[in-house]
Amino acid sequence: ELADELKNLVIESSKSPAIDFAFTSFRANVPQYFVDVDRVKAKTLGISLDEIFGTLQSQLGSSYINDFNKFGQTYQVIMQADSNYRNAIDDLDKFYLRTQDGEMVPLTNLVEIKPVLGPENVWRYNKFRAGIINANVAPGYATGEAIKAFEQLTADMPVSFTYEWTGQAFEQLKAGNAAIMAFAMALVFIYLFLVAQYESWSIPSAILMVLPIALAGSVAALMVTGISLNLYAQIGLILLIGMASKNAILIVEFARKQREEEKKGIKEAAETAAKLRFRAINMTALSFILGILPLVFARGAGMFSQMSLGITVCAGMLAVLLIGTFLIPCFYVWIQGIREALKTRLFGQPD
Repeated sequence: ELADELKNLVIESSKSPAIDFAFTSFRANVPQYFVDVDRVKAKTLGISLDEIFGTLQSQLGSSYINDFNKFGQTYQVIMQADSNYRNAIDDLDKFYLRTQDGEMVPLTNLVEIKPVLGPENVWRYNKFRAGIINANVAPGYATGEAIKAFEQLTADMPVSFTYEWTGQAFEQLKAGNAAIMAFAMALVFIYLFLVAQYESWSIPSAILMVLPIALAGSVAALMVTGISLNLYAQIGLILLIGMASKNAILIVEFARKQREEEKKGIKEAAETAAKLRFRAINMTALSFILGILPLVFARGAGMFSQMSLGITVCAGMLAVLLIGTFLIPCFYVWIQGIREALKTRLFGQPD
């Protein structure tokens, strides 16, 4: 019943557009041999069940005896029949047991061999027998969408079956809206730090306006590569918020000094700051992008998690470098112009 239910879920999940490939390694029809011990006959002959099962284990499997030391090394003593004597089921005729009268009796006289079908491995989850289903998220879909699609399929399961999430899906469900809260808190803290630094509620807006460009570059790269917005990509977006803001700070800080200390016009201050900090921004951004490239082209164990993080951050920084660098002075001119216009209207003179 468990194998049938797993098979039905795998078939139905393959029809969902959000699930790319689902499979299970659980099989309940693996050919096996069932050894049925004649307990009454064994008791009549005075052969204990421990001897019967011990012989089967020692001859067909292995049995640990003890350890011994020689030449400064410790060796294990393992008892096991030679491979030539445990290749076929007929080899049981070669194994003997001693009765209480001292006679040797073939093991096949005390057991009956039946070919059966059954599971090769039986997993336990929370003390229940279970089967494992693995699935991949289809390109263009988020992990959350694939989880919801699978949950809709499980709604038709019999009442005697249930399911639980494990691995990355379990961690994502456990986190809940933590990712959204992390994004919101990152933006709030960056904004408040900038407010304290510039002693202004409006100037930090010119810095944060570059973030949509960085996020758009990351999302576009994820869509092109077919990588979902998984946990590692979300961590990359949070990292990107700080890195993109740093580039904008380099320009806005110099433009603000040019405007307040040098008394230059708003546009002139923005142009001067962009020229002075263009080389520094390129150096820091390019060095960071080059440092992320090993994650983008990662191979081997953990490659998908590394690629998710690397592509997210690398594409976002490229977008900030190629597009945001030329728009940050415009953001400053716009915000500073609105700020001074409001101050002039409210207080009669700009700050």
